[in-house]
Amino acid sequence: MTDVCRKRALLLVAAYAVASPTVKAMAASNPSPSAFSGDARLRIELRESDAAHETLRGRLRLREELRVDGEGGWALALGLSTGRRGDPRDPDWWLGNGAPEAIVRPSPAWLRWRASEGDHTASITAGRLPMPCLRVHDLVFDGDWHPIGLSADGSLGPGNAMVRAHVGTFWLMDMGEPAWRLHTAQVAWDWMPSREWRGLFGGSLFWHSHGDGQLPPLSPARALGNWLSRDPADGRERLTTDFHLVEGFALLTWDPWLPLTGFGQTVANAAASSQRTGWLVGVSVGAVRAVGGVELGWSYRELQADAALASLADSDFGGTALHAHRVHLRWQPIRNVWLSCSWRTVHPLGASGPTPFALWQADLLWRF
Repeated sequence: MTDVCRKRALLLVAAYAVASPTVKAMAASNPSPSAFSGDARLRIELRESDAAHETLRGRLRLREELRVDGEGGWALALGLSTGRRGDPRDPDWWLGNGAPEAIVRPSPAWLRWRASEGDHTASITAGRLPMPCLRVHDLVFDGDWHPIGLSADGSLGPGNAMVRAHVGTFWLMDMGEPAWRLHTAQVAWDWMPSREWRGLFGGSLFWHSHGDGQLPPLSPARALGNWLSRDPADGRERLTTDFHLVEGFALLTWDPWLPLTGFGQTVANAAASSQRTGWLVGVSVGAVRAVGGVELGWSYRELQADAALASLADSDFGGTALHAHRVHLRWQPIRNVWLSCSWRTVHPLGASGPTPFALWQADLLWRF
């Protein structure tokens, strides 16, 4: 890292440190029940595009959150997070290139009302939310994306056989598309017949409004894969289809003494005429829920060009029109500290896919 990069990174950390005491002061002065939490993650990654090209860089993510629980089921969360201008999926500051797009953004920032009676619960949340959709993995949405909008969630039934539901409406204003709406609906069965078994089985509908003929929310340089056509009027490339996604997902865990989990997702874009399906399968063994815990996992995915909106897909894979393996290992050596490493190899699935690459990542995560 050059001296200029170091200076810019230090200035950004200093700016974050100056802003964060405001949140801490709120936690100290508010008489309502409150909780302050946060984390810091340092990541070193190596990207190998071909035999002659490698990129090594550091990434830093800082997050902190104040949550206040009030009377009548009301709760408020306010926080700060690192981020990068123009791509809300990526919360990291890049430490190897001067980080010219690094910012500090308010995240999370939501207000929630929750009610419960017996085995029934319901909640309504508005603002910038952590990913509100039920998921078993990241085939459709990047896990670091915090959408802005409104989410209604509920559950019905006892804890060992619960029906869960979600509906929401979100705006892609962080991507410069305030008029672009994403409507979501999900239902799932959360099943736990014994202490050793747990399953989650469900389906989703993700309905993007008026994507056909629009500019992609993120440029192809940030999110490859979707089919585009050049508009003769202005020469810009536009999406060739809407995105009306139907998803199915399943997760099953057997935990007699060491958890063994299998999971899968499948998605189809009902609005596209071709290149519209995707699927993912994976397995993990172990858990990092206590000091000394170790988890090892593998997953494989295939995502055709228009199976999902590339601008919302996992940024580490590059978008859509790809197939990829991922292997990860996590370890908790001491309380509140996790070490992990992962490897993924990505190959194009069609002409619009990314250039083949391998990505190695090593993380040090501290939560407080």
